[in-house]
Amino acid sequence: MVLRDMKPVMAWGIATIVGSLLVIFGTHWWGNALASEKAELANYRNQIEAGKAKQQAMQARTYALEIRGVGLGIYTDGQSKIWQFIKKKNDNFASIYPQDAKDYDPSLTSRRNSADIKARIAFKNSAGEAVAYWPIPVFALGPPDPYAKGYRAEGLINEGRNAATLLVTRSDRVDRYIRPFVTRDAEDNQDKKTDLGKLWAFYWERDRAFTDWYVAAEHAKGAEVSTDPSTMSTFYWQSQLPNLWKTISNRGPGHFEPSPWLPVRWAEHQLKEFDAAPVLGYLHRPIKVSMQDEHGKRLKPALQAKALQAGWLKALDTLPDGQKPVRVFYDTTDNAEAEIALTNALHSLNTDGQGLDVGNVDEGYDIGRRLGNTGVSSALVEINLATIASYHDGGASAVVYAGSDGSLTVQMISPPDEARKAKNQQNRGADPFKYGLPSAGRSKS
Repeated sequence: MVLRDMKPVMAWGIATIVGSLLVIFGTHWWGNALASEKAELANYRNQIEAGKAKQQAMQARTYALEIRGVGLGIYTDGQSKIWQFIKKKNDNFASIYPQDAKDYDPSLTSRRNSADIKARIAFKNSAGEAVAYWPIPVFALGPPDPYAKGYRAEGLINEGRNAATLLVTRSDRVDRYIRPFVTRDAEDNQDKKTDLGKLWAFYWERDRAFTDWYVAAEHAKGAEVSTDPSTMSTFYWQSQLPNLWKTISNRGPGHFEPSPWLPVRWAEHQLKEFDAAPVLGYLHRPIKVSMQDEHGKRLKPALQAKALQAGWLKALDTLPDGQKPVRVFYDTTDNAEAEIALTNALHSLNTDGQGLDVGNVDEGYDIGRRLGNTGVSSALVEINLATIASYHDGGASAVVYAGSDGSLTVQMISPPDEARKAKNQQNRGADPFKYGLPSAGRSKS
């Protein structure tokens, strides 16, 4: 009886033990599953973060400015026509221009007309793509002042033998800081009830006042002012903006914070202008290569080539994966050492297919020989020609230009893709470099 009565008790005991084991096993299994899930989730997050970091690193490595406008005028020629003449001449040791002084009209009128043509071609094709009614920061390069009387680059550049200009943008900044906040104000820069109209009036009022401010500041330093600057400085303009901000309404979508570089909101018509402007290429991060040792002494030729080779490889890394330059522009004017260093550097790299042959007429373009002495404009002439060449003939282009400290800089220019070219053609025709220009200059014959 006792034993018979023990069976339910034992059954319950066994059930309790089994149940406890199942609970323990289930808890252990659930804990392992949860830990495994957490590990998988952590691993997934790590992969995502690693992917983001890799993408950000690639974006930083291949970061480039959009080339929106290219202006190039030499002699009486400009834009794509210069590149066409270079290809037709097909000689890296001869200029496309006559070398006999008798072939040029020495009269002052002729030289002034030539200067006017160059200036108009250059500025029309770069500044012409800027957004209307909007002040943009400008960097001007000029030769040393030959008169020591305070002349500035903007007063001398038109008297030179060539003019080169470049307009670059960043669409990501427009998308972030401008696009969400545009107004629907009508295109009327004379309407002072709008912030755009106030900006326009304020700019020209301050531009006129700048001359007096500049002369007074120069006199205070004991300097003699023989000519007035043609436009106000960025420092002066931005110092005046608080007076403008007291008058604007800042009405529009979102929270827009006026700043020295974006003093008021864009209007919708300005954004449409920006979107319609062509993208002619991409200007990649420059790689500066010193030609001096740690003591400031000039490197020997072999070490110059080695240093330039390292700089070239770094410049290659700024291009998107799979791209490499198919041509290089450089300038040997008063700098024969640069050609020797470049030739030796690229010759060594040709063994693994990453280099170019400077001696190949279709790969090496010495603008000092093919065009002549372009002076302080040399770097811009190279960049502009490289942009035109890459756009029309495909492939990335490299430029190598000298600095005032004797250094050499290697920079890459890559062309837009076919989709972007198709959009350019809709807005600017088959050759966007010639858009809006009269057919001036020499014929191709």
